[in-house]
Amino acid sequence: MRIRRAGPLDLAPVRSLAAAAFVAQGDYAATVAHWFRARGAQTAVAEAQGSIVGFVIWTDDGRIVAIASARPRAGLGRALLRHALAEIAGPAALEVSCDNLAARALFASEGFAAVPGAGGVYPSGARYESMRRT
Repeated sequence: MRIRRAGPLDLAPVRSLAAAAFVAQGDYAATVAHWFRARGAQTAVAEAQGSIVGFVIWTDDGRIVAIASARPRAGLGRALLRHALAEIAGPAALEVSCDNLAARALFASEGFAAVPGAGGVYPSGARYESMRRT
């Protein structure tokens, strides 16, 4: 498996992974497509045997927009997160579904902490919390 910068041909598999991974957040495939093309945002993909098996999107100001893996609990999410963090010069922030205990534990183990009083509700109605790493 290797992690590399995404190119235009990677958008379709990234959208597909996002649609499967973020069902609770609503139409996240459209959100990911926006960020994939956005100025000031970067996307990296994890590739194994010629297939995209995960991705991470982050912004130049340190916001982790999305991380998704087709191989849960295989260390891929952690590898993608660490890749993005190595590219971010400074603090990082993200939002995570309150129901996603595995992701919340991963982020906490990488130095993220919940921001008291921050968070909200996705368009689907699912609640999320904001986390920050300094």
